[in-house]
Amino acid sequence: MVRTMVVLASLVLCAAAKAQTVYKCSSKGKVTYGGQPCDAGVQATLDVPPPPPPDPELKERLARQKALAESFDKERRVAAAQAAKAARPAAAARVSPQQARCEKLRLQLKWAEEDLRKAAGPGTEALRLKAQRQAEAMAVECQR
Repeated sequence: MVRTMVVLASLVLCAAAKAQTVYKCSSKGKVTYGGQPCDAGVQATLDVPPPPPPDPELKERLARQKALAESFDKERRVAAAQAAKAARPAAAARVSPQQARCEKLRLQLKWAEEDLRKAAGPGTEALRLKAQRQAEAMAVECQR
């Protein structure tokens, strides 16, 4: 949809462009084209045909497509706002502060147990104690 609108807009802009004189310059076997007369060498003027007249229906089609795109965009924004509104109360109702605290403690216990599994050497006992205390704290907070 957007691509069609861009193409139509570029066609409108191209149709409004005025015809200009193009100069063909040949110097030392090199050919260049430009909008200004040549400084040196052989010069030729190329006639550029005028652009075709603008399509009378083009402006109307562009306006219809723009209105349609705006209505789709508005519908999308309304649907997104409704979905966000519907999701907010449901999420707030599902997670109480107590549940959030329990989830945080579970995560901390998981990290402590991972650290204990990876540990080697003299720090192993301290990490084991940390994991044990974390498990006890979770057991006290979360009675499941």
